[in-house]
Amino acid sequence: MLYWESMKTLKAFLICLFLISAAPSFAAKKDSSVHDFYSRAQAAQQDGNWTEVIQNSKLVVTHYNDSPFAPDALFLLATAYYETEEFELANECFTEYLKKQTSPEAFEQAIRYKFEIARRFEDGARMHLMGWQYLPKWISAKDFAIDIYDEVIATLPRHELASEALFRKASLLSELEDFKPAIEAYQALIRRFPKNHRAPQSYIGIAKVYLKQCETEFKDPDFLDLAQINMDKFEADFPTEEHLLEAKGMLLTMKEKYAVELLETGQFYERTKKAQAAALYYHNIKTRYPETEAAAKAEKRLKTLSYSLPKQNS
Repeated sequence: MLYWESMKTLKAFLICLFLISAAPSFAAKKDSSVHDFYSRAQAAQQDGNWTEVIQNSKLVVTHYNDSPFAPDALFLLATAYYETEEFELANECFTEYLKKQTSPEAFEQAIRYKFEIARRFEDGARMHLMGWQYLPKWISAKDFAIDIYDEVIATLPRHELASEALFRKASLLSELEDFKPAIEAYQALIRRFPKNHRAPQSYIGIAKVYLKQCETEFKDPDFLDLAQINMDKFEADFPTEEHLLEAKGMLLTMKEKYAVELLETGQFYERTKKAQAAALYYHNIKTRYPETEAAAKAEKRLKTLSYSLPKQNS
């Protein structure tokens, strides 16, 4: 409780400090017109003077919000925040800018900036504590990147940018071990953009997710079945794709992991003198995972046991 009271006090102090420092800035320029402020912002952008862009664009947006210059000043402000790596503020400004835009070109340009902001967050750029520009950037923004990717996908659903956003969203979800939504995002990309260069990469991505799942979670047999279905679809859609071997290798690695678990169980029963149970497990490995190294070991153990399995009724 004491911590949050202290943070409130700090926040109030920062607000006062900002208002005190900002007031003279506008007062000193009160005789200037909105056109002057906007022109200065444009000139500063040409010179790469982002501090000046922010100062003059803010004056237009804050004090002349009904001006025809306000939307373009908001865009200048957003780009200046982007260039100074204040990505939270840039994203907020682009969001406000999109509410005021009807031009398809301007709309797409703002969405592209939002996509780049999401990429920067995905790559490790952090957010300010409590969302305050004056506090350190300590907060991971990967979840926020996913939200922005969703915004891009919803806004331009058939655009090339949406395919890239879907792929990056899926990859990031996989990294965060949010497996089911990751697979769904990859599958959405394949359905929506079947000829896109990201489609075969999405099949590979799904294979990686299933492999990761079987390494980090309980080895549900459904994972292996679903991985096989993914492999079959991949091969049907892209029979000459060079990365098919990579996907097949991951599927084999999964089968090996499942087979090794059965092998270890069979070895346990063999050590405890339960030959029938051991033989059943070894036989199961040979039947279900014949291409694995575990199957070769199971074959050797069956020969050592010399145990005949009961014949199955046909």
